[in-house]
Amino acid sequence: KIFLVKNILCGFFAVSPLLGASLLGIHHGGSMPLCLPGNNNEIIIASNKLCQLAAIGFPLQISREILKDIEDVDVDRGEKRTLPLVIGEVVSKRIAYGLVGIVNGSMLFSPYYWKMFA
Repeated sequence: KIFLVKNILCGFFAVSPLLGASLLGIHHGGSMPLCLPGNNNEIIIASNKLCQLAAIGFPLQISREILKDIEDVDVDRGEKRTLPLVIGEVVSKRIAYGLVGIVNGSMLFSPYYWKMFA
């Protein structure tokens, strides 16, 4: 079994619809975009917003999975190799809450996220 693969895959699958939707606005070989009617500026703005939402969602989903692994530590002991079992529950909580703090801090202090839904 590969360590942390489950957490990373869950985070990826949580934000993959946003990333896939942002790719709909990319030009293919100079042709028309696949979707999102309007001019190119609207397509770029929509694509940037979706990428910013994915950048928020991925670390939050990873921290959620780490916290869920902490809840399941008694069941997983001896059967799985999860982050809380390898580095400890306290350190895992610090990592999970640190990810949430970094994401929330970047949202509060970044002008891009204040203007995203304006």
